[in-house]
Amino acid sequence: MMSNVVPTVSQEKEKNGTYVFGKSWNGKGTHMWRIKEEKPHLFEMQKSAYEQFEFERANNRFPGFEPCQFPGWLHKKEKNTYVELATEKLFWFDEATQAHKPLFEGQSLPVALLGGASAVAAASPSAASSSAPAPRTAAS
Repeated sequence: MMSNVVPTVSQEKEKNGTYVFGKSWNGKGTHMWRIKEEKPHLFEMQKSAYEQFEFERANNRFPGFEPCQFPGWLHKKEKNTYVELATEKLFWFDEATQAHKPLFEGQSLPVALLGGASAVAAASPSAASSSAPAPRTAAS
């Protein structure tokens, strides 16, 4: 028995499995890539909000670091150190080679130092002079 109701195009596509909901589809027949292309100002706030979120997350992780001239890096002026946000590793900038070099923090090692001293009484000055030989002169 056939139904008297004719399905809409959307219902027909849904029945056939070609009606796709996803990232590029807003469900109303307009693809999101087209909106991004035609109205980029609508997505600028999203991009700046994400950049702000990344900065705050990095700032919480690395307090005292600020954005610098190198994209994807943060700089701490007091110690002249850099953080690469992608790897979250510390670096220092070598002016001679114009390159970032890895920065390693020092390690505490258990070190023991043992010292000792002893005292010896010195002989009297008169005894020291009597036992020493007389100096020679050039004439003798």
